[in-house]
Amino acid sequence: MGRDASAESSGARTVYGFLIIVAGFAVVAVVAGIIAQLTVLGVLGFLLAGTGAYMVLNRYKPRR
Repeated sequence: MGRDASAESSGARTVYGFLIIVAGFAVVAVVAGIIAQLTVLGVLGFLLAGTGAYMVLNRYKPRR
């Protein structure tokens, strides 16, 4: 019948994770790397992309 809430939440976390990864790389590549050349923005974008990757990869935990 219907999907449970955890499956929908898990799918939404994956989508949000990928969007955060893309946003992080956009900050690193476009804003920090090309235009501003500021180390702080580069680090911030890297952390943003890392957070998104963590959200995506955290979904695929082995079951006990």
